[in-house]
Formats: sequence, structure tokens, C-alpha cells
Amino acid sequence: MTIKLIDPITDPRWDKFVENHPFGWIYHLSGWKKVLEQSFNHMKGYYFVLIDENDGIKAGLPIYEVKSWLTGKRLVRIPFATLCDPLISTSEEMTELLKAVMEFSRDRNISYLEIRTLFSTSLVQASDKLNRTDAYMHNYLPLDTSLDDLMKSFHRTCVRKNIRRASKSNLKIKVAVEMSDLDNLYRLYSKNTKASCLASSPL
Repeated sequence: MTIKLIDPITDPRWDKFVENHPFGWIYHLSGWKKVLEQSFNHMKGYYFVLIDENDGIKAGLPIYEVKSWLTGKRLVRIPFATLCDPLISTSEEMTELLKAVMEFSRDRNISYLEIRTLFSTSLVQASDKLNRTDAYMHNYLPLDTSLDDLMKSFHRTCVRKNIRRASKSNLKIKVAVEMSDLDNLYRLYSKNTKASCLASSPL
């Protein structure tokens, strides 16, 4: 197998590979790269892939170069992605991809690399080139248990109390099917995000 850098926006193999990989997620798709690079000019995505003898993608590791006046240049997994495992099946695939990424980082004089995992943690940990930290959190919630057990797993006051309050207030859940629903969700998200930023701004 050989390692290549591809542009997922112009390479039709990438999205098909993501859709068929067990770790594939919406953030891996080419559309997310297009949105990030059009929205943030300090981010640039590089997609490292292992190509097999049939010219198919065997494994992939998307990495973004992020430039900051405060922290300098660094390489991170896909920005703003809740879940974003390397698309690998074995630790050997991770080792090969990581070698290419590290060579790339040396060429660009970048000394920091961050890869966050959920499903592929054991495969990534097999490399002795990375240090592990448990400082980050995610909002992934498995739904493979009963509703009662799921409710018991939530924090008593922070989550369960608010769920009961919502139930008593006759809060309804609606499945969004129209573009207007998406517009309303975005308007609410923007309003809450702005309020949060204002609340956390330094005096």
C-alpha cells in the first residue's frame, strides 16, 4: 500500500469510503472540509490515505493545519467535530499514516499534533509516538440500553431534574422535515451561542 494526500472534495472515492467505514461520521465527509475552509481562512485540511493495490482507499487520517497568532501553527483532527476517529482498521495502518503526518509536520515546522478518538483509541494507542490525555470530553451517548437505565445514568440534578421539568411543561418533540425547521434551529442556536459568548467575555 502507498500513502497519498488527496483532496476529498474532488476525489469521489473519499465520501464512499467514509460512508462504508465503521468509524465514518458526518465530519469526515468532503462537505465539512468545504464549509470549514470557506468559513475560516486560518484552517487548511490535509487528507492522508492508504491506497491499496486496486487504487482503493484502505485507511484515512484527515488533519488540519490551524494557524493562530497566539499559539502558532498546529495540526489537529477535524475542527469542530464532535466525533472524529482516524478511519483505520488496524494499528499498523495508524502507524503508517502517522509516519506521513509527522514527516509533513517537520517539513512545515509544526511541533504539535492532536488526535481525538472514541472508537479507535486502542488502535491509536499502539503507537509510541503519541502521548495520551483524558482532558477532553465528548457528547456521544450510546442508545443501546433501556430508557430507565439511560435515565439512571444521567446526573440527578443537572440532567434528570431538567428532563422532568420539561415533561411537566408539556414540551413537545418535533421531527424536522422542512427547511423552515432548519432555519428555526439555526436561529435558536445562533442566539444561544451569542448569549454564551457574551456571558463568558472578560470584563
